[in-house]
Amino acid sequence: MQKFYLTITSSASGVLAPSPGGKLSIYETGTTTLAALFEDDGTTAKANPLTADTNGLVQCTLANGKYDLKITVSGVDRWIYGLYVYDGTAIQLDLEMPTQFTVNGQAVEWKTVNANRGLFGPTTGTPDVPTFRSMVPADMPSATTSAQGAVQLADLAAIASKTPGRAIPANLYASAVPDLIIEDQKPQNTGGGGAGGTNTTRVLNTIVRNIIGATLGGNQFTLPAGTYYAEAWGIAQLPGTSGVPFAHRIQNLTDGITVGGIGASGGGMSGQAQYASNLPGLVNTPTPFAIVSPKAFALQMSSAGGTYGNAAGYGTETYAQVKVWKLA
Repeated sequence: MQKFYLTITSSASGVLAPSPGGKLSIYETGTTTLAALFEDDGTTAKANPLTADTNGLVQCTLANGKYDLKITVSGVDRWIYGLYVYDGTAIQLDLEMPTQFTVNGQAVEWKTVNANRGLFGPTTGTPDVPTFRSMVPADMPSATTSAQGAVQLADLAAIASKTPGRAIPANLYASAVPDLIIEDQKPQNTGGGGAGGTNTTRVLNTIVRNIIGATLGGNQFTLPAGTYYAEAWGIAQLPGTSGVPFAHRIQNLTDGITVGGIGASGGGMSGQAQYASNLPGLVNTPTPFAIVSPKAFALQMSSAGGTYGNAAGYGTETYAQVKVWKLA
C-alpha cells in the first residue's frame, strides 16, 4: 500500500493555479473500473472520485499497481495513463509520445530531421497534427493594406501593368542568388572576338550556376517550363571617336519573342560606347515572362561594328553574363 498525493491545477486565466473542488477518478489501468481507495490507515474505504480541498489537494492510500487517472475541472477531463504506484519513492508514467519525439533513457528528445524542414500543420484541408516538412507558399500569409505578409514575386507583373512604360526595378525580383548564371569566358589575354551587325548572338560557353535544369549549347540556353526574370550584360569595344550606339536583347529563339531589351514590352537598357572603351551593355526583362514548355534563348547585340571587348590580362576573361531567377 502506498500513500498518494496530487494537486489539481488549471490555467483558465492563463496562470497555473490550484483548482479547489476538482475531481480525480482513479481507474484500474485499461478499464472503466474505479480502483479501491483507502484512508491513511490503509483499511477504511475512501470515495472514488476524490474531491480537491481548498488548496487543490487530493490524497489517498491505494495498493501497489498500475492505474489510469482522470482529472476533471469545470467539466473538462484530462487523462494520465499508466501510473505505477509501488514501494519506494519513484513513480513511473507510460507516455505515448508524438512521432516527432524519441525517449532516450529518462530524456525526451526531438528526432533528427533533414535540412530545411520545419514543424508545420497540414498544407491544405482540415486541421491535423503537425509534421516535419518543407514550406509551401500557402504557409506564408499574403500582404494586405493592414497586415504584413509574404510578397509573391510573380505578382509584381501586375504592378508593372499599372505603370505603363516603367519597368519594375531588378532588385525587386532579383532578391536572391540567381538560379542560373551563364557567361562568355575565355582564357587570359584572349580577346572577346568580332562584333557588328543586327541582333548578333553573343557567345555563351560556361555555366557558372544551374539549379533549374537549364541546358547550354551553341551559345543558346534552354529553360524548362516556368516563370522567370532575367538580366544580362555584354562588353562592347566600338570604333569611332564620337561614340557608336549599341544595344542588347534577350531573345526567345523558339518563339521569336524578345523578352528583354530593345523590342521587349516595356523596354530594357542599352549602352553607348566611346572609342577604345570596354563598356558593359545592360539589359533586363521589364516584367517576368512565362513559358509552358522548354524554350531556347540567346543574348544578342546590335552595333555598327567593333569587338566584344579587349582582354584585361588579369585571369579568365569574361565578356558577357546572363542571370536568371525562376519565380514559379
